[in-house]
Amino acid sequence: MKKYFVITFLFTQLFAFDGYLRQNEVSGCQDECSQYYIEPEIDGGFGTVPIFFQDYNIDIELYLNRFVEIDLGQEVNCVECSAFEVLEIQLSADCEFIVNCFQDPCTVADPCGTNQCEANYCGGCNADFYDLNGDLVDCSLTTENNIEGRWHLVGYEDNVMYQFEDDYRYSIYSEDGTFGSIEDGGGTPNPYTVVEDIITIDLFFGNIANYQMNYICDGQVVEFKNTLYETIHSILSREGYSYIDNECEEIESLECTELNQNQCYQGDGCDWVEYIEVANCYNLSWSEQECLSNNGCSYNCTSYYGCWCSGEYEINNSFCEEVNFMPGDVNNDGSLNVLDIVLIVDLILNSEYDEHSDVNQDGILNILDIVTLVNIILNN
Repeated sequence: MKKYFVITFLFTQLFAFDGYLRQNEVSGCQDECSQYYIEPEIDGGFGTVPIFFQDYNIDIELYLNRFVEIDLGQEVNCVECSAFEVLEIQLSADCEFIVNCFQDPCTVADPCGTNQCEANYCGGCNADFYDLNGDLVDCSLTTENNIEGRWHLVGYEDNVMYQFEDDYRYSIYSEDGTFGSIEDGGGTPNPYTVVEDIITIDLFFGNIANYQMNYICDGQVVEFKNTLYETIHSILSREGYSYIDNECEEIESLECTELNQNQCYQGDGCDWVEYIEVANCYNLSWSEQECLSNNGCSYNCTSYYGCWCSGEYEINNSFCEEVNFMPGDVNNDGSLNVLDIVLIVDLILNSEYDEHSDVNQDGILNILDIVTLVNIILNN
């Protein structure tokens, strides 16, 4: 009893406490106050300290059997036992006895998205990952089957971000690429459910969207495919991942016709074709909402003629196509001959570049292209 009072007095004076978080396998008390305790690295004679997690948002598994620093609150009385409430908990590297590792654990750890790795030698050779906000990340959740987190809408990376959290999709908007938290989200969040690789999003007013999620680029990018037409509806990339500046094998395996504009620019042998049609607003439904949703259209009403939509609007039918050309076929006549050699020589003398003339496709037009083309012609 005396020891108990000493511990109680001690913890009314201390704000933080460190040690190894342990879980009781067997306890004389069958209540929540007897589940976890802190084992001091150096036993000062007071033994272990029972603790109680009242905040259910704390992922205890991330800290179990790890050296931690905790902020302790008041003593909590359960059915049979008592414990000290945990206000905050974090991993600590300030242990007295570290483990000597042969190499930095972060150099051998599997990547965890865009999260930063920090080595921790307390109790083992640990590689811990933290997000951009400095929060500890459970890398087992950053798999291809997990949609939770913050995602950029590809094509609108500086304007639209979706945050999937607790079965809700929040839409966050920006004008300069700076995105706030879900409290800054626009409109009402959309409920969603995930069954295997199908996500169902409630867009309200009876509109339900179903998409098949195809994760690529090591889970950093996800394609939302329309389940009815099997076409790509949209593409999302994780926050912190530069979709435009990165390539992955999955993108290279797609046909040119399946690529969006950003992917098309990255794809080999693909070319983005700008195809804009101008249409008459008069041909639209005379619904005011549909009329005004098209830039260039105006909605007009008179007492005699009624209402109609006028003006012109653009329809973007741009697409990605495969570029079929034979390196060295400068005049594009389907054959390689001396005429192509003459044209390449002329381009070199005028310090000009043409992709068709770059026979070896090294990005430079020089004598090597002429030699390569001559060899091709002679061998054929």
